[in-house]
Amino acid sequence: LEQGANVILCSHFGRPKGEIIETGKNGRLNPVVKPLEVLLGQTITKLDDCMGPDVEAATKNLGEGKVVLLENTRFYSGETK
Repeated sequence: LEQGANVILCSHFGRPKGEIIETGKNGRLNPVVKPLEVLLGQTITKLDDCMGPDVEAATKNLGEGKVVLLENTRFYSGETK
């Protein structure tokens, strides 16, 4: 990051069984945003999906030294096993 790298974070978290869960141990990754910002010392961008045209556009247009957190990949049914 200090040298201008772009970082895209993703997670294969919990066991939501292919369903979007808003809160709890199998839920969205929103609760990790603030701790990550403190750890990295900068604001990060959190996306509400982990694939698709919106994610592609957001990650393609990252500025130097920026961090984006994608949503939990486990929300997709193909990621349940």
